[in-house]
Amino acid sequence: METTKTIALFRGDYSDKEEPVDWFALFQLTLPKSWTEDQMVRRFGQYMAPNSLAEEWFDGLSSLDMYDMTTLRKAFRERWPPRKRPQWSRAQQRERVKGLTLKDEDIGAWIQKPGDRTGDYGQNIWAEQVMRLAQSMGDIQGALIEHAIEGAPRLLRDQLTAGYDSWDSFLEAVRGIRKETLDVEQRRLEENKARDNAVANLQQQMIQMSLRTQPQPRIPNLTHMPAVNIGTPAPPYVMPMGFTRPPNATATMGRGAPPSHIPLSHIPLSRSQILEKANAIPQRPSTEIGKRVYETDVNLWHQTHGNAPPSLERPYPIKPGTAQAGSGECFGCGMVTDPPHMGYTCSATEPLRSHETRWRQLIANMLRRTTSMRPPPAPVQYVWPSPQPQHNYHQAPPFPVYTVAPAGEWPSNELGVDQGHPFDAYWDTSTTENYMGLLPNVDQQ
Repeated sequence: METTKTIALFRGDYSDKEEPVDWFALFQLTLPKSWTEDQMVRRFGQYMAPNSLAEEWFDGLSSLDMYDMTTLRKAFRERWPPRKRPQWSRAQQRERVKGLTLKDEDIGAWIQKPGDRTGDYGQNIWAEQVMRLAQSMGDIQGALIEHAIEGAPRLLRDQLTAGYDSWDSFLEAVRGIRKETLDVEQRRLEENKARDNAVANLQQQMIQMSLRTQPQPRIPNLTHMPAVNIGTPAPPYVMPMGFTRPPNATATMGRGAPPSHIPLSHIPLSRSQILEKANAIPQRPSTEIGKRVYETDVNLWHQTHGNAPPSLERPYPIKPGTAQAGSGECFGCGMVTDPPHMGYTCSATEPLRSHETRWRQLIANMLRRTTSMRPPPAPVQYVWPSPQPQHNYHQAPPFPVYTVAPAGEWPSNELGVDQGHPFDAYWDTSTTENYMGLLPNVDQQ
């Protein structure tokens, strides 16, 4: 009597990685060839797990479904259809092959997985995995070999320069790379990387030093400015004609003139500095992904700055596909045309945002100032003419000396005055209003 093999009971709920089609194939392998169709069908029912979906399905089968193994197999596949093999497009195949990456530290390293008696180098294991993945997707001729090489690290990619017409030749080329060659190439790449990092650090240090040594614009300190009488400003004193100033004398500044230590002009930004600040936010490419990233940049800008106007400290994102700010573009659409057009004649269907228009106007105006920059004007002090008499100080006439009489007489034609009483000829300075003292003579002025 033939003995039958046993397999696990069938549940039909895909639990424990159960594959119904695979289970049915194993069940058929356990059946003796001498059994009749009726024996096979009854044995199939014994393999249904109690209180399972499979037992419920088997109890509901008709007699026609259980006539023989052919009808039973058809009913089984209608209930549990086999999985279809995925059909990968050429682009999906390339992405899957490139996605099977190899770490740099695994190149030239001996890798032995648990349960593997021999082991192999990391690049050889990777090449076999790539070959099996490509062949499982139907690439038997090796059309995906070049894409597999593109996804490999540079250390291995530099050694696979020849063309390969089959997966066997590709696998043979990977296995033929000597470990000594990989070690030398690895040291060379590390030296180049260290040199590039040193150059990048040096450039960054030079940029930081240039920013620290760049002169910053000075703002006048208004706290040291003298007070100015806005009501009736007094005109400054004008030096008389013919007077020669001593060599060591200092110029007298008019009222309201700023002190000499206050700078009269600011140091403007150069064209390169303006463009550097204008390009602080990189312009996104004119693609679907680039446009989505641009919208994210705009939303982030308004979340950070609200409705504030753009400035060099708040650069605004540039719409993809338009010209750079400050390139002579139209402020309405952001494009440079031939012949050029202005914003009031622009017929674009999708105009720029108002903030981007203001940002482009700001950059254009600042760049225009750099091209028409003039030297700062020299400080000029203006004075008003004074009606004071002009004297010749080289030949000054003698000043008359007067004596004030202690008393005097009133004029004879003065009405309402008793002519018989003289008046006092002195001025009481202690009781007189607005008395400013005697006028100084020329030597005292």
